[in-house]
Amino acid sequence: METLFFILGIASVVVIATAIVAVVSIVKVTKLSAKVRGDREEIYRSLEDMHRQLDYKTEQTYRRIDDVERYFTSQLDSRLDKLASKTDKSFEELDRQFSDFLLKTQRNNNIKK
Repeated sequence: METLFFILGIASVVVIATAIVAVVSIVKVTKLSAKVRGDREEIYRSLEDMHRQLDYKTEQTYRRIDDVERYFTSQLDSRLDKLASKTDKSFEELDRQFSDFLLKTQRNNNIKK
């Protein structure tokens, strides 16, 4: 009988120790699970923030490219307009000079006849 009580005593101590270890393990797992959940949410927030920043920087870059394109287009248009104006004036002057030359030549031919 004493052996039975001794075995029951040891069994109850083992059961109690196992229960304590199980409770401590459950508490640790719960805390660890909460920490992992918090870390995961923080990572998602960081990723969303990075995504927003990337979108903002991309939008700024495209806006800047559009501004530079508009600037260069306006500069190029202005330069081309000036060049066209100078070219037109030069052609008008050449045309006038050629017309004068033809008139002089025609007069000289008429005089010689």
